[in-house]
Amino acid sequence: MQTIKEILTYPNGTPIESFQAQIGAVYEYREQASKFNKTGKCTVQAVVLKDGSGNSIRASFWDHPDLTDHKGREYIFSGGGKKGITVKHGEYQGKPTIELSVSRAGTLQNIVVHNTANPSPAGAPNPGTPASSIPQSPAVAAVAVHGAKVGMAVNNAVLLVTALGGEYIAPDKVMGHIKSRAIDIIRLSNDLESGRLSVAEPLADQKAANVVDKKGNPAPDEDVPY
Repeated sequence: MQTIKEILTYPNGTPIESFQAQIGAVYEYREQASKFNKTGKCTVQAVVLKDGSGNSIRASFWDHPDLTDHKGREYIFSGGGKKGITVKHGEYQGKPTIELSVSRAGTLQNIVVHNTANPSPAGAPNPGTPASSIPQSPAVAAVAVHGAKVGMAVNNAVLLVTALGGEYIAPDKVMGHIKSRAIDIIRLSNDLESGRLSVAEPLADQKAANVVDKKGNPAPDEDVPY
């Protein structure tokens, strides 16, 4: 995995494999004419990407969804094994510039998902990933989240949201509900695997079966539990 500091030294046209950065400033999402698209149009949006070491670089995203709502979030940016992300040298007001061009083949991936799909040796952070720059939840930081578990959690989260009336949830809120339920399922699974068990509240019928009087004798109308 590369760093922004390294990328700033690359020649014009260099393809970028992958790097980690936070989306800083996000500029206007625009549509313009394009001779490369069948529709004759394309979208472009400029953003500033920065990493934990304080380095930053401007990037233009072509034919990607609007990134305005992703400002402040950290991702793994990948060229997709192609020229999805390339270095572009230019000039602005008489000064040389170094930027990134991100085509439709370039991708943004959540850090947890990326690390799950590309595990590093036990105890070692992913190459080029400053451990201090990765926000972790204390509830799940100590336990690796494997792909199979993530799939299980998402599938069951979808079932839960549907069973609880998912059809009445606003379309722009559905993914948030599914994500929240999936995280709860993963945390519960991790707790069970690590032995972090708490005493559950007795079910209603269990409480009734253990009702006693002041002397400790079973209530007259209750069966004696065995």
